[in-house]
Amino acid sequence: MFQIDNSTAATAQPAPTSPGTPGFFTDGNPLTGVAPTIVPAEFLNAVMLEMCNIVTGAGLTLSKASFTQLRDSIKRICQKTVVLTDTGSVNTYVATNSPALSASDLVSGLLQQVSIRSANTGAATYSPDGLSAAPIYGLALQPLQGGELPAGGIAVLMRATITGVNGGSPIWILMECAGGAQQITAGTAANHAMQLGQSQTQAGTAFTAAGAAPAYTLTPSPAIQAYASPQRFNVTFPTAGTTG
Repeated sequence: MFQIDNSTAATAQPAPTSPGTPGFFTDGNPLTGVAPTIVPAEFLNAVMLEMCNIVTGAGLTLSKASFTQLRDSIKRICQKTVVLTDTGSVNTYVATNSPALSASDLVSGLLQQVSIRSANTGAATYSPDGLSAAPIYGLALQPLQGGELPAGGIAVLMRATITGVNGGSPIWILMECAGGAQQITAGTAANHAMQLGQSQTQAGTAFTAAGAAPAYTLTPSPAIQAYASPQRFNVTFPTAGTTG
């Protein structure tokens, strides 16, 4: 990709004219008196510079001998992750995009990656580009509790509007933040992670065994999906044990 460089090329870009009515190219039709579209230098300069700016914006150097630079530049840009700088305060996170987002850009699935300035101590909000702030929820779709957003961590936030969550109003879901606690839903199957609350509840619960010696049975609630060392139980036995 390269700019026009022959002997008739202008050394400076001509000033653009005032916008007219948007239209389309035509080859014209002499039978109906429709004239073919004139392609002015202004239009060609605009197309050329748009493509050149993609190449240079990706960090590549324009080369007259390369014919894949536009493709390569798009790949390079897609590989780069933009990390925004948090300029807010504790529990109130703010960042600026370039170009800035508008309210119409705030749709479900929009991702923002933000370098956190101050660790959160509880529930938190995020506001990009001065737009309305929305609460940050964890993967369990609950407000943050503190410690999920450490200072210096890079938070990946996804915009979402989910029925029954935050009254149906928009939220930012914290997908991950290195060094921060991760919110999860309560485990219900053998390969699910266990919430701290689940572990603490079961560890401090006394169960009553059923059956008779020497074959006692235990039915914890919630049910245990798998055993793991050094798992322990507080059990009350209905009868004395026997040997043998």
